[in-house]
Amino acid sequence: MTFTAKLSAFLLIVPSFLLVGCPGSGDRLKPDELTSVRQVGSDLCFLVSDARDYQPTLIAISTRAAQPLEWTLYENPSVAVTRGELCIPPSFYRFLDDRTYIVRYILQSKKYGDSRRSVVSAIAFTTDSVRSVPLRKDEAAYY
Repeated sequence: MTFTAKLSAFLLIVPSFLLVGCPGSGDRLKPDELTSVRQVGSDLCFLVSDARDYQPTLIAISTRAAQPLEWTLYENPSVAVTRGELCIPPSFYRFLDDRTYIVRYILQSKKYGDSRRSVVSAIAFTTDSVRSVPLRKDEAAYY
């Protein structure tokens, strides 16, 4: 390989790394966490595993067939993780019977500032019960 060919290859490769950059921890997609739900009185409570000091910074609630523009979004919601559960009272959101909802929320820790957790759950409401249902492939980020 001649000097000119080596120089051309060098000039092609090095600027590519400068323009693209190296992958960092923020470049990796983390899978959504899945959780279960239960009804406590009139509240709907989601289990938060390893809750520590995590609190919700965003909650998105939608019916199963809704497009993202139709989701109800709450930034810095007025609900909190307490005793390992995130409970949503009827005053926060009114779930209707005989529908399936997708609830997504982002948990952020003040102590572990760069650590965000994305959680998603599908729930079905009937006249007298609430239950978790399996998510479809397009409803959560999996590996």
